Amino acid sequence: MGTEEAKKIVEVLVNEIKRTAEAEVKEILERARKQADEIIKEARERASIIRERKIEQIRKRIREQILKDLAKKRVELRRNYLERKNKIIQELIDTAIESCLKLVKEKHEKYKNGLINLIIEGIQNINDENITIACNKEDREIIEKLIPLIREKVEKQYGKKVNLILANENINCIGGVILYNSDKTEYFNNTIEARIEKLRNEVIADIFKKYGIVV
Repeated sequence: MGTEEAKKIVEVLVNEIKRTAEAEVKEILERARKQADEIIKEARERASIIRERKIEQIRKRIREQILKDLAKKRVELRRNYLERKNKIIQELIDTAIESCLKLVKEKHEKYKNGLINLIIEGIQNINDENITIACNKEDREIIEKLIPLIREKVEKQYGKKVNLILANENINCIGGVILYNSDKTEYFNNTIEARIEKLRNEVIADIFKKYGIVV
């Protein structure tokens, strides 16, 4: 084999090795590119999932805060509403009390009728025929005159015969009466003060019941 022929053979071998190497390099680069694309894709997906989770967490915290703030606002509004309502009701009660006290002070005919009803209510709540009526000094004369009428009215309307006695001692009250049986084991407080307190308690209880307030 001559020198020229040997050179050609070497050149062919070198070219073949070069082509093979280039093909392998190309294949390696292609695999690397695909792997890199896959890694980037997975990284983007993971980043997207993480981002969505964080966004959802932020949304959740915002929702919770909004609901918390709304709950506080509702409580505040409810309290303010109840306070205003209670104030209005209290003003109405006070106005009614003033009117009542005026009638008591003037010994108006309406007050006399009111005394009759207060005494009859007390009689109905005491299980005894002998009932004592206690009142203040100012109402003593009025009630003394009303006793025969009340006795007759009770017997006629309720079929109950009662012996009504006016107590010797006066009681300290704006108006109204306290009734008790012969041995003082039963009594019924129907003074103006007691009626006012009862009215207040009933109104407040109705408000609490309506709005589900437990005391």
